[in-house]
Amino acid sequence: MAGRSEAQVHWLFSGGRADPLELALVEDSLLLLLELARCTEMCVELAGGSWIADLSVVTEHLVRNEVHPALARLGLPAKMLQNALKPAALRG
Repeated sequence: MAGRSEAQVHWLFSGGRADPLELALVEDSLLLLLELARCTEMCVELAGGSWIADLSVVTEHLVRNEVHPALARLGLPAKMLQNALKPAALRG
């Protein structure tokens, strides 16, 4: 199952045909994490998670626009999430 999920993530970085539901899931997930990061306590929890490195890599791809063209508009929210999590990661 993990291999399939990883393949789907890499596929979203390509410019191929995209499933609108998967694109919407990526967008909704990023915006939800951004909202959660606005709460100081939750930001510390997010930054302390074992998956923070993966989140950092994915948000960096979004910031650099190394993603499917339909996800290009998420660059700014991704950068905002990076900035919100950085201070918490330094504290944690």
